[in-house]
Amino acid sequence: KVVYYSMCSLAASLKLPESIEMGLDTLSKLGIELQGCESRGMEACVQETKDLLAGYTEDEILNTRRMTDPTMIMAMKFLGKLETMSQSMPKTFGTQRIIELSLEHGMSPVSPI
Repeated sequence: KVVYYSMCSLAASLKLPESIEMGLDTLSKLGIELQGCESRGMEACVQETKDLLAGYTEDEILNTRRMTDPTMIMAMKFLGKLETMSQSMPKTFGTQRIIELSLEHGMSPVSPI
């Protein structure tokens, strides 16, 4: 949690590059690798997310279990914060990663539902 608050503090101090780097480094240490959409394009990322969600009914998504893994919950917090402050990480990709982790590990306060 200390690293998360340090990242937020850097962002509030307008040190966004350092804050983003800290967030991405922490996600990597938590086992969450991010690969940008730049090579595939934004439309491809949106289509991948649609395809992923097509495999679930609305009821399945709404009734997904609660996320309990503390590591994943912290990773979701970092992803959510990076999503709101980073222009270098395509927004759709961050959202796509949050959706993937939510479906795989359960819903968290950062999950989009």
